[in-house]
Amino acid sequence: MSNTPFQLSIVTPAKTVYEGAVTSVTLPASDGYLGVWANHAPMVAAMRPGVLAFNDVEDPNRGLVYAVGGGFCEVSNNHLIILVDSADAAGEIDFDAVRSELRRKREELRARMNEPDFDAEAARNEIEVFEAQVKVGYTRGS
Repeated sequence: MSNTPFQLSIVTPAKTVYEGAVTSVTLPASDGYLGVWANHAPMVAAMRPGVLAFNDVEDPNRGLVYAVGGGFCEVSNNHLIILVDSADAAGEIDFDAVRSELRRKREELRARMNEPDFDAEAARNEIEVFEAQVKVGYTRGS
C-alpha cells in the first residue's frame, strides 16, 4: 500500500461527482471488490452496484464513501476514471426512504419473478443500488 497520490474522477450522466487526488480506492468491480493505488497497471473493468471508498489527499485520515450504480472504470497513467449510473454520498441519501424502497423492491421481485413481462434483472440491479445506499448509511452511522 502506498500514500503516493493519483488522480480520481467519478462521473455520472448528470454530473462530475468527484475530481481530485487520492491515495487509494476500493471499488465494486463485476468480479468482486478491487483496490487501486498509485502506479496501478492500466486496465478497464466493469463495475456493479456497490460501495465505493477512497482516501482524499487533502484529508488522508477521512475516508470518503459513495453508493454507486453499475458502470465502468479505467486506470491509465495514474488516473482512475469511474463512469457510473449513480453515485450518492451518505449526506445525499434519505435512509428511511431507501430502506422502505428496498423492502418494497424485494417484495415485488418475490411476487413477480415468474411473470414473463417482469424484468427481474433490472429489479435485482435496483435492489443492489438500494443495498449499497444502506451500507453507506451504516458506515457513516446513520
